[in-house]
Amino acid sequence: MKRSQRLVNIIKIAEYQERKLAKQLAASRNTLKQYQEQLAMLDLYLNDYLKKLSAIKKNNQEVTVNELTIYHDFIQTIEQGIQRQQHFIADASTVIQRHEQEWRKARAKVESFKHLQQKFKNAEDRELDRQEQRMIDDYVNRPR
Repeated sequence: MKRSQRLVNIIKIAEYQERKLAKQLAASRNTLKQYQEQLAMLDLYLNDYLKKLSAIKKNNQEVTVNELTIYHDFIQTIEQGIQRQQHFIADASTVIQRHEQEWRKARAKVESFKHLQQKFKNAEDRELDRQEQRMIDDYVNRPR
């Protein structure tokens, strides 16, 4: 079996690994996107609640201490949720960076195997051309 042909299965395995890592990277990016969307929703929710509280204050509406405590506690809960979500986003970004690095390595590996295969194929083609030329030369130079 020619050297270039022996690399076919190795290239297939490397391409499979690369596709697997690409899917993993895509899943990580989707997770990050979901986290970012959830953070945006929490921010909107917090801003909405703060506007309601500001409107109550601006309109000089009477609010009981109990209602104010409930508003305050709820806003605090939303802010804690925002902080947690920001940590999730930071962690997901780190995971994405790692997955991108792994995918790039796998991609480079595939490309190097393909380059090596092409190099072997070119050498095999040159050798075949030399053999054909020798056969032609031998045929032309043989006595008749």
